[in-house]
This record gives sequence, C-alpha cells and structure tokens, in this order.
Amino acid sequence: MLISLVILVSCKLQEPLKTHGIIYLENRSQKLVINTTNKNDVVSIMGKPHIKENKNELTWIYIERVLTKGRYHKLGKHVLKDSNVLVLEFNKFGILEKKNLVGFAAFTCPE
Repeated sequence: MLISLVILVSCKLQEPLKTHGIIYLENRSQKLVINTTNKNDVVSIMGKPHIKENKNELTWIYIERVLTKGRYHKLGKHVLKDSNVLVLEFNKFGILEKKNLVGFAAFTCPE
C-alpha cells in the first residue's frame, strides 16, 4: 500500500501551466488569411490586440507566454516554457497584409 501511494503521488496527469496573453496563439494565427481577413475578423478570432502602433494603428501585436513549474533543481519555481509574439500589419483599408509569428522556446520538457 505504501509503494502504491508513493507511485500515485509522484505521477502527474497534466503538466501545471500558467499562461499570460492569448492562449494557443499559433493555432489562432493559422485562421488568419492574408489579403482576405480584415480588422473585424481579427478581433473576433484573436480578441483585442495587446499593442497597437501609435501612428495609424496599422500594426497590431499579440503576445503569449507559458510558464511551468521547474524540476527539482529549480525547487518548483516558475520557468518560462514558451513565448510567442504575433505581429499583424494591415493596409489603409484594414485588410491584413502581413503576419509574422515569432516563437521562443526557452525550455523543453522531457517527455
């Protein structure tokens, strides 16, 4: 009974994640089609942008950050697992011209 208790305590079914920003940014960005999607479509898919360019608001920036608990050597502190930035550029008519998704994988969890 003691052995089974130790095994159950050490097992975890799901990795503890703490997210900030837009969740599943990469999946949502795939729904955006260049030269077809307009600003209203982007807001309905992604929500309001985190950052807008001051000049004409033609550049929108979305951010996603995922933290996880560290392993034994980190003593359970939060460790950056993934960080993504999506930059959308619109033309003067509000149609999506360019999208650029930049991902930073800072920590890879062993499977």
